[in-house]
Amino acid sequence: MKKLFSVIIVFFLFFQAVCQSEGIQIVMPKKIYVGDTAELHYLFSSELDLFSHVYEKNEMELPLDRLSYESDTDDFLIKKAVLQKNGKNYTLIITFVPWITGFLKIPDFILSDLILIDSLIPLKIAPQPVEVLSMLSESTDTPLKEPCPPLLLPGTMYVMYALLIVFLLFVAVIVNVVVKRNKIRDAIERRITLHRYARNARKTVRSLNALLKSEKSMSDAEFAMLFENRMREYLSVRYGKNFKSHVSSSIGVLIEEATGGFLDDEKREACFSLVSLFVRADYIRFARNSVDSERLPQEKYRASFNEGEKKSLIENACSAIFAFELNKGSR
Repeated sequence: MKKLFSVIIVFFLFFQAVCQSEGIQIVMPKKIYVGDTAELHYLFSSELDLFSHVYEKNEMELPLDRLSYESDTDDFLIKKAVLQKNGKNYTLIITFVPWITGFLKIPDFILSDLILIDSLIPLKIAPQPVEVLSMLSESTDTPLKEPCPPLLLPGTMYVMYALLIVFLLFVAVIVNVVVKRNKIRDAIERRITLHRYARNARKTVRSLNALLKSEKSMSDAEFAMLFENRMREYLSVRYGKNFKSHVSSSIGVLIEEATGGFLDDEKREACFSLVSLFVRADYIRFARNSVDSERLPQEKYRASFNEGEKKSLIENACSAIFAFELNKGSR
């Protein structure tokens, strides 16, 4: 009996080794800074058909709420996880945002738990640590040039030339020190600003998710009002303007003014999307019992959220926040 049990264990371990090969990890981009959106590509092969429950598909997004740990922490934020199939080869793409510098380790997890398949083999994903760089390390200057000693040459004129050279070198050293000090100060101020932006974004995303979880305890109008208040607080910190005392239709204009009109296409699209969310929330708040709310079809004109609309509202708002925070070097 003991021999049979040992044979079963050996066969199980061998089968597990055949089913899944050791993963290969690729991180894009190569240099990652705090607040950047990066992708971790984890490539592996398996004899198991991980898409057996999803017919005629070679890609599926994995539910992050089934992870054994939180996807949004003080160290990182996992935005999305997608699994792609190519024959027996698989690619797991994890889109994440780091919040700390140094080596970031995304915890291991069991892939089969996220795919919702019954498997005797635990498909373990073990990402390697990823290095997150500091912007201060990129702003270091070349060392200051050491001043040369004066040339001891005979004659008064040569002494004057030597003193002039020493004076010019001294001035050059002072100028370089001042320039370097300003760069260090600017780098520190920039880091503090980026940290404030990142903390503001994390706080708002968590607040919106908490609002969605408590939706059943409030009316649609209250939900819309709290949604607008939290987004206005986020925008006020992000762009240094008071968004709380302006109507929803002027939100886009205020963002354009705060950025000097230098929004890229992705941020401008997020701005338009956010304005439409504000307009929809205003309609829910103020159109109740109005003539317009009685028009048909009710799905379009009634002053209440449709099924699943609250979740869509929060998801679109979070997407807009991620777009505003992407590539923080620009407004």
